Amino acid sequence: RDEREQAAHEKGLQYVGLDGEVGVIANGAGLAMSTVDIVNQVGGSPANFLDIGGGANAEVMAGALEVINNDPKVKAIFINIFGGITKGGEVANGSVTALGRVRVDSPIVIRLDGTNAEEGRAILAEHESEKLISKPTMLEAARAVVDHFIDPGRAVALLGAGKLGQVDIHRHAGIFECQVSWLVFRMVGVAD
Repeated sequence: RDEREQAAHEKGLQYVGLDGEVGVIANGAGLAMSTVDIVNQVGGSPANFLDIGGGANAEVMAGALEVINNDPKVKAIFINIFGGITKGGEVANGSVTALGRVRVDSPIVIRLDGTNAEEGRAILAEHESEKLISKPTMLEAARAVVDHFIDPGRAVALLGAGKLGQVDIHRHAGIFECQVSWLVFRMVGVAD
């Protein structure tokens, strides 16, 4: 284990260190893997795989942010939470409370979906700033992390080259609306 993995293990978090610049926090191994994948799909490079498990309370989020924040390669953090049993308001309050406890150097993009997601998004909206952005979909959040914080000139260049056209956007939107289907199709090479 490297230092990052050891620190995460001590906090009870599932973590695998990678070599990229986008810190990833997600709840559930499947969502964490999809998040790592979407960061790659939009041209970013994930710094880690971090699964906080079923809960997203302030203690868990603070621990996850501490681990990610201590990685000097991380330029931005993507928090991707799907509230099932844990409700959106609880997740949002836990995230905001954790941000009050941990000094985070990197900007954060949060995508919150699931049970009471609208309530959670409203709470996050009250705290948005240049360093904290909330996006409603995984695709929008991944693009915001990469385009705004990792490679701001990339979106302008792609738009100028006609690479952000309707087909690309539609293809990506379809992937994320049907994550499981995308994984199946990807395995057989259809999504490429």
